[in-house]
Amino acid sequence: MLQKMTYSKCAFTLIELLIVVSIIALLATFAMPAYRRAQERAHDNEATAMLKLIQHSEKVYHMERPNEYAACGNTSACNVALNLNLSAAYWAYSVSADASGFCAEATHSTGGNPRTWYINETDEEPNDSGC
Repeated sequence: MLQKMTYSKCAFTLIELLIVVSIIALLATFAMPAYRRAQERAHDNEATAMLKLIQHSEKVYHMERPNEYAACGNTSACNVALNLNLSAAYWAYSVSADASGFCAEATHSTGGNPRTWYINETDEEPNDSGC
């Protein structure tokens, strides 16, 4: 009276698991460049928004002190001079100025893709080609 052992097939084979892992890795490979581009666009939007804020603060500064614009060499100096709260986590902000105008700059140099955005007193939108 030997009983016949029966096995139920409710587990995955090693080949099936390897195929699934390979497909997931392939999909992740295609998704990463799109994710990085979206992340870069978000950082660029942050820089352009902060440059518009600097531009507005410079105009207020100039209205309070005719024939003068605030100059600052780094983000913390810009926060003090223009009474702002710019974050230095990703972008470094600076402003060069004289009596006739200013040029604000946002620079990001860490990582593999250095970028710089600019705005001056007459620009409507920040640009990446300089003041």
